[in-house]
Amino acid sequence: MIAGASQRPRASQPAGAFVVGWSYDGGSARRLLRDRRRAWGVQSARRRGRDRGLNGLDSVEGNESQRSLNRRGIFPRLVLALVAPVVFFLGVEGILWLAGVRPELDERDPFVGFVSDVPLFVEVVGPDGAVVHETARNKLTHFNRQQFPEQKGSGTFRIFCLGGSTTYGRPYDDTTSFCGWLREFLPVADPSRAWQVVNAGGISYASYRVAAVLEELAHYEPDLFIIYTGHNEFLEERTYREFLDDSEALRFARGMLSRTRTYSGLKRLVGSLTGRQAGPRVTREVFPEEVEAILDASVGPSAYERDDLLRERIVEEFRFNLNRMVDAAEAAGARVVLVTPASNLRHCRPFKSQSSEGLPLENAEAGQGLLRRSMEAVGAGELERALALLDRAIEIDGRFALLEFARGEVLYELGRYEESRGAFVAARDEDVCALRATTALQEVVHALAAERGVPLADFAKFLAGKTPNGIPGEELFLDHVHPTVEGHRLLALELIRVLEAQGIVRPTSEWGSGAIQRVTEAVEAGIDTAMHARALSNLARVIGWAGKHDEAYRLALAGLELAPDDGEALFMAAAKAFRVGRYEESVGFWRRALAAGRDDYETHNNLGNALSHVEAWAEAIGEYERAIEMDAKAAGAHYNLGLALLELGSNRRAEIQLREALRWEPGHAGAHHALGTCLVLQGRLSPGIESFSEALRLDPSRLAALVDRAEAWLDLGRHERAVADYREVLAIAPDWLQVLNNLAWILSTSDDAAVRDGAEALPLARRACALTEHGHLRSLNVLAAASAESGRFQDAAATTRLAIELAESKGREQRATELAARLALYEANRPYRARPD
Repeated sequence: MIAGASQRPRASQPAGAFVVGWSYDGGSARRLLRDRRRAWGVQSARRRGRDRGLNGLDSVEGNESQRSLNRRGIFPRLVLALVAPVVFFLGVEGILWLAGVRPELDERDPFVGFVSDVPLFVEVVGPDGAVVHETARNKLTHFNRQQFPEQKGSGTFRIFCLGGSTTYGRPYDDTTSFCGWLREFLPVADPSRAWQVVNAGGISYASYRVAAVLEELAHYEPDLFIIYTGHNEFLEERTYREFLDDSEALRFARGMLSRTRTYSGLKRLVGSLTGRQAGPRVTREVFPEEVEAILDASVGPSAYERDDLLRERIVEEFRFNLNRMVDAAEAAGARVVLVTPASNLRHCRPFKSQSSEGLPLENAEAGQGLLRRSMEAVGAGELERALALLDRAIEIDGRFALLEFARGEVLYELGRYEESRGAFVAARDEDVCALRATTALQEVVHALAAERGVPLADFAKFLAGKTPNGIPGEELFLDHVHPTVEGHRLLALELIRVLEAQGIVRPTSEWGSGAIQRVTEAVEAGIDTAMHARALSNLARVIGWAGKHDEAYRLALAGLELAPDDGEALFMAAAKAFRVGRYEESVGFWRRALAAGRDDYETHNNLGNALSHVEAWAEAIGEYERAIEMDAKAAGAHYNLGLALLELGSNRRAEIQLREALRWEPGHAGAHHALGTCLVLQGRLSPGIESFSEALRLDPSRLAALVDRAEAWLDLGRHERAVADYREVLAIAPDWLQVLNNLAWILSTSDDAAVRDGAEALPLARRACALTEHGHLRSLNVLAAASAESGRFQDAAATTRLAIELAESKGREQRATELAARLALYEANRPYRARPD
């Protein structure tokens, strides 16, 4: 669903589909109960003393007999104490079994690979009675469904491919992964063996968990491990840090509990009561309908900060884990091929840029200013000037990744490809959100292959030779790291070349371009284009979540090209077109989605949003009303309809819709804000101010509501309250031009002497003029008034003359006449007094 709402309640920015009483502390009652217990305790002791007196102390035989009976009674009581909870537990387990509650571990792996006794493969008996290993059901959220026989047949060569989502085949599946291509190519290249290729790539798995998977697979008679890992090292550290900090004992205890129905039932109960799922956060980007909720719970770019020491530690851990994998493989008598992880350099902007540590704020702002100017120069076709500006910016802030990426783009356009590649690599390595294997990680793979005598498939170098000018981009990558189907095919062929060099594959004379083409055509003919379209749409959603909206838009269009009449693909294309500001295009896509059968609340609501952005208000209102017909309790549609009605001046109807939105969602800050605007427009200032205040209580960051409340205070004549609100805004957003001018104007011209403050007004007015390079008429007018209030009448007169010239040059004769009257005041050494301008 598109979230189109913004801080300011404008119809052009709609929202997405989207007791006082006495206190009782119980102290008196507790004291009374304590006193009574003490009294009862004394009585009991006295009673026991009388009993002992009646029995007599000289009856030794009686006492010994009693002690013997007591000893004989201890064992049955102990057994009962142990057995009763077990019987109770088994009873609960039986009831839950009858109710259909399954142990959590049957459904998913709550430990996402961090607990070694949760296997990836489990034994099952096939229809023919043969035992096979297949992917455990609880692992299917992260792994492909795979199967292989327990007993390896004669002449069989078993290959396990390990790694993260690239090995898995994301965003598709095993069929078009390099593992799937190997499975098809190898029997044709070398029919002398029975090849078994098992895809054991796990989504989001980094080397720590890949090593654990390999250690399990070492028990299944492996002949070769192909390891492609490195992209997830920093992702795993951030996403699973809380889980990694747990002790082994705690993980073991959780593992035992997750095998019970009681634990699963309690966990579901807690989740339903609290509204959230307990346990560690996991990334499960598998099914389209799950993606939104999954991404909400996942770690995003904002969670990453530069930490050079952490990076160094992760690189060393990566080296340790690779060595651990090679050791385990050799101990199992298997061979290893390492793959250098490759990534999209040319068409992948950094996920997050951050200035050099300790860089003064003004220097960082200067670097950003040079970046903006360089982009303007690129737009004007002045590439050399853009490069010079970027070089200056990098001298100031050498670790801001986006500067290097922009420099790489300019160098590429200038045909300086080697330098361009270096800049793109620097941008990848300085990306604070390092979701692509860095140069340091690639070097570890190279070094370890040389040290351990392990064959290396240098995929990064290989792709550089297959791409224009040696810089891999969108021609072979779908996103930042996941290759296209062709990219996977090329990797499979490169792996066969490496295996041939090692004597593992012995190609026949028939192996060559013709055989490769026949296999390629057969695999491509079996591709489910509808499935691939959905996968690309799903990937577009994930990339958009990461803030890379242009790339998400491109992926959505690629998905739509595969399935031009698919409602889901059309919906995603519309959503991503909307996100990049292509509103007319998004209107067309959403209308096509409706025609394709995606006739639901979300589509109508989002179509209304797009129509609002092209100011087709009547049509937008119709779509919102249709959405409300489908879901009368949808606060988002009521809110959007209210905004559209506000734009048309239908304030009373807008108020009805906004109150309806608040009926279904009382905590909707945007609706409170918009209602405040609606009430103020009807002249109901005090209720409007109350609505603005409620919006701010719910969302203190909604600065636009603070500005609107300040203006309402002005309309009420409460200048001091307006000044307080404006000051609060500027404390957070010091360059908000409207607020700078408004506050400076009040401080300069208010008829309340207690409010006026020329000393505060003058620097505010000067800042506004500096931001607009003295070319903004209102800012000049405010600066003149602030100068006069400060007793600088000559400056006020000079600034007013400049404002008059500007007004006349723009044909605003009436405004020039008004300014001339003020000029006369300043020339007479008199300040201006007025209500806010």
